[in-house]
Amino acid sequence: KSIITSFFPNLLYKLRSSDPQILTAVSTRPHFFSMATWEGTSTGMRPRFSGMKQLVARCVDMVYTPLLEQLLWWMIGLSAVLVHRAVITREYVDMWKRKGVRVMAWTVNCPVEKQFMRKVLGVQVLTDTMEN
Repeated sequence: KSIITSFFPNLLYKLRSSDPQILTAVSTRPHFFSMATWEGTSTGMRPRFSGMKQLVARCVDMVYTPLLEQLLWWMIGLSAVLVHRAVITREYVDMWKRKGVRVMAWTVNCPVEKQFMRKVLGVQVLTDTMEN
């Protein structure tokens, strides 16, 4: 089976509207709308916009995660959530599991972190390496 993923839930909604059999996953990370980069901490974050656009993007960031977790997942019919590895906790995995949505971590390149994600949290990983 294949799965289509996007950071933009509106695209996934359109896709599933045309064919409900298509498996979809939303890719997400903190500050996606307002920051061009994010690697797990505020260090190195670079604003995506400036001025009023940046302010609006920050507001979107504030409401997006709760909206995704409470409503959008159901409206889209998500099969999975692809999330930055730094966000994943046991509680996060359990919340999505209760909804019937699989969690996948990206990008996990450290062998120890891969093992933790797979064995302890039961999360599939996306990686750039072939190392276990």
